[in-house]
Amino acid sequence: MPQFVEVFKCAGVDEWAQPEPGMVIPFGGSNVVALQTWSARNKEWANLRLVCDQPGIDIEELDPGALLLYRNAVSQEVAEHKDDPQYRAAMAPEVIGGNPRFFRIHGKKNTIDFPGVLVKARSSRKVEASLRVVVVKSMSVKIAIRNLQVRDANGNVVFHSDKPCDPYLEMAIMDSIWIPQTNMMFDLVPSGPALIDTSDQNTKQAVAKGFGLRDPNNAVIAPRVELGKIKDVFQKLKVDGTDITFFFVNQVLAGPTGPVDGLMMPEGLGFVSTGHGRSTFAHEAGHFIGGHPEKRGWTNKHHTYDSNRARDVVMLMRDGGGGFKIPFQFVKQFRSFAKNRNPAPKH
Repeated sequence: MPQFVEVFKCAGVDEWAQPEPGMVIPFGGSNVVALQTWSARNKEWANLRLVCDQPGIDIEELDPGALLLYRNAVSQEVAEHKDDPQYRAAMAPEVIGGNPRFFRIHGKKNTIDFPGVLVKARSSRKVEASLRVVVVKSMSVKIAIRNLQVRDANGNVVFHSDKPCDPYLEMAIMDSIWIPQTNMMFDLVPSGPALIDTSDQNTKQAVAKGFGLRDPNNAVIAPRVELGKIKDVFQKLKVDGTDITFFFVNQVLAGPTGPVDGLMMPEGLGFVSTGHGRSTFAHEAGHFIGGHPEKRGWTNKHHTYDSNRARDVVMLMRDGGGGFKIPFQFVKQFRSFAKNRNPAPKH
């Protein structure tokens, strides 16, 4: 049967969404999709018409030549990431068979909230395939990314990680994952490194209390540390006006499970390790953005598994670390963040 499929991976088209494929279009912009016609099996499918009952949805058929050249360029760029097989698996465009036609869907006039509207591929007799479309405005999440600093054995201020991160580069990677799939972007609030100064008596006592030390003079921030135990110390280092403040550290321990690439706490405190993956910042942000407010703050909802294909390697919120794909079914949940962040008062 004819079917809508993605042209580029992780770009706002989810061909596995149910009950029909889904597409996210930025308000005032557009997105592209392929329609597998399988016209060799049924000649009528070669002439399918794309229609939509919603005013403001414009449909433009594309010459595949330039689009396929661009797909080849994307494939080449992805292939160059030889050190990141997960990125290659998630982002390399797949071959599109079935005598495909290519379309650009425009959403220039109106926003369309979930559950969206249907773009239908019609033959002379019936609807042969459908695509569910939403048109959403840009939404921002304010973040800070701070390289952690500590005192070394000689009392000098040093970075906790021997390879401090570039906050603007990390934000750009987060945007490259989130904007195409949700039209959500990250606004980096300027901030400098975050110093936990154990030469300060109050800080020393707070660190000692968090780690359960009797003698505050033994309070240090080790290279491998369970940072959640000193949450109150980091809370004071959170940047005002941010939804999430990330701290870039050498290595994060998550209790008995050992080292992890990243960790997100309900208070909007995120920790990312030196050896993190390309999508770790984006993944940890998802734990916070996809949560919901409760009496004790935000808690995670585990959107981790693609049941349609029985795989989770490409999923941004996969267990054990971030992939890249944000399924259409979770876009609404993530975009409810602004409402959940400032819930309506109870009467």
